[in-house]
Amino acid sequence: MTRYFIGLGSNIAPNRNVGEMLNALLRFLHRIDVSRIIETCPVGIPDAPGFLNLAASFLSEKDEDTLKRKFNQIEATLGRDRQDGERKWQNRTADIDILFKLPARETSVKPTLIPPEPYVAPGVVELIHYLDLEVEKAVLTDMKPGVEVEVGGVAIGKSPVTLQATWDGKITVHEMQTVDRRIRNGRK
Repeated sequence: MTRYFIGLGSNIAPNRNVGEMLNALLRFLHRIDVSRIIETCPVGIPDAPGFLNLAASFLSEKDEDTLKRKFNQIEATLGRDRQDGERKWQNRTADIDILFKLPARETSVKPTLIPPEPYVAPGVVELIHYLDLEVEKAVLTDMKPGVEVEVGGVAIGKSPVTLQATWDGKITVHEMQTVDRRIRNGRK
């Protein structure tokens, strides 16, 4: 089992598309930990509307290639042209990237794994703290207020939460307590 950290973003109908990305991820992952959702300025896309960005983490037995194919499929379903060679410099309905992975029982994150980009780093650091993982020299600073989006009829985005899909397709939201996180991460 592996813990993956991913970055998600959208600047085309971002409130709707971030919710749709999370709904699609929950249909096959069933449980996802997510950071707050923040508004960010586009990087390298002149005169583009702002993005909504967040970090997410989940446990999976699937390999990285299988997950990336699934993420590309979600992006394409939401309207991203995966064939366009200039897609990196264009507006996006959906962008899902694997940032890094850890063994499931790992209790710390090396600072070198945290992406430096300002649109994803704060969410990753917040999520690491939310999951009660240790990290050297990664302090939460200047976190922007969260933006609410709807996922399965539930408003999220103001703070980190755990999303879980139930057997009947409903979404539940959990804010874990420190003790619960330590047990979940294999520590007491």
